[in-house]
Amino acid sequence: MSPLVIGTRGSELALWQAGFVRDALQRAHPGLDVRLQIIATRGDIALEQPTHASLDKGLFTTEIQDALRGGEIDLAVHSHKDLPTRSPEGLVVAAIPQREDPSDALVLREGLAGGDFGFGIWDFGSAEVTDSNPRASSGPDGEGTQQTPNGKPLQDREQGPTRACDLASVPPNKSNPHRAAEPSEGAPVQIRNPKSEIRDFPLVPEGAEILTGSLRRGAQLLHLRPDLKVLPVRGNVPTRLRKLDEGGACGIVLALAGLRRLGLEHRVSLRLDPGHFVPACGQGALAIEVRRDDARVRDLIEAIDDRSSHLAVLCERSFLALLHAGCRAPVGAYARFGNASPCASPKPTDCVGGIPSTPVNPPDTRNASLTVTGVIASPDGSRLFRDTLTAPVTGRDSAIALGESLAERLLSAGAGAVLDEAGVRAPRGNGGGS
Repeated sequence: MSPLVIGTRGSELALWQAGFVRDALQRAHPGLDVRLQIIATRGDIALEQPTHASLDKGLFTTEIQDALRGGEIDLAVHSHKDLPTRSPEGLVVAAIPQREDPSDALVLREGLAGGDFGFGIWDFGSAEVTDSNPRASSGPDGEGTQQTPNGKPLQDREQGPTRACDLASVPPNKSNPHRAAEPSEGAPVQIRNPKSEIRDFPLVPEGAEILTGSLRRGAQLLHLRPDLKVLPVRGNVPTRLRKLDEGGACGIVLALAGLRRLGLEHRVSLRLDPGHFVPACGQGALAIEVRRDDARVRDLIEAIDDRSSHLAVLCERSFLALLHAGCRAPVGAYARFGNASPCASPKPTDCVGGIPSTPVNPPDTRNASLTVTGVIASPDGSRLFRDTLTAPVTGRDSAIALGESLAERLLSAGAGAVLDEAGVRAPRGNGGGS
């Protein structure tokens, strides 16, 4: 039997991910010969540009997909969040292994972390978040989704002076004094204007610089903390951390999954609760892409597909697909079965730094309910729409329907106006999106 060839980017994280799939396949099929082939992508060549500047969701995948379609490789391993919502003709994402924690994480500059700051999971608190009556919301049709304006546009707000990240004046966060209620269907979360309250990210002083290469992360940061100065950064995970440590910024927001896979979880200062700081669609998940008509490879990779992760990601991606957003607008979604959380243990010691001690999703999804939270925001954080839906999900069709329903609710509430400003022409919900 000829060896199975996996196509991958050449970054440290991409090679880890491809190696993870190779090892899983060899455990499932002892004696299987699996080899890695590194393929350079446009994203690797143009690492000095902001990712969103290309407005291209296939920045890190197109060349690998071309090699797959041409028969040079047998399968491709991608970070699922990098994939366009539609697969190229003849290709299909046929398997998703068990997902890593999809949360984002705040990393402080080296030398600032530690001491008595009480690092760990942080839920944005009730001082900024309240449960509201869906019939009293600002949705145009009385829907439970809300537009949550955050004062004037960012450029018109009074800004505190940008200063070095001096934590000497930041009080220790030995406990979480204000925990938010978990969003639930019919009782969406409304975020109040945090302009006069800077307790979110309590380790970060007013006016500090935070790095991110993501429109979505930047918008949510500015919505929660409009005093922050959000600056772009590019490069692979180790490169971004080096730029943080050698520069003057206070911190950086990165995907927790990448940090954990590279053995860098010790750098995590705060894990950002994905129910409130919503991750990218498919974040933390790997996509195994194959040729649609390659029955041999599809049979081989079926053994490492995780059904619960697959359905959750499918729901998130259907949300993104209906919005036609891609990388053009700050959009995110987070789906989970039952009451599952990336760190579900009630004991804080089991969730040091937000690293999960239990699986993100339960293994059995039969007759299970899937909950999905979605967010659409303006790049400056001045407007943010967030809603949560729950429904029974038993297969692909019901997972897709749930994600699309959430997108339609947000559009009906007026989120389409935010997409319009970003140049995204999404379909309009009942409220006309304006």
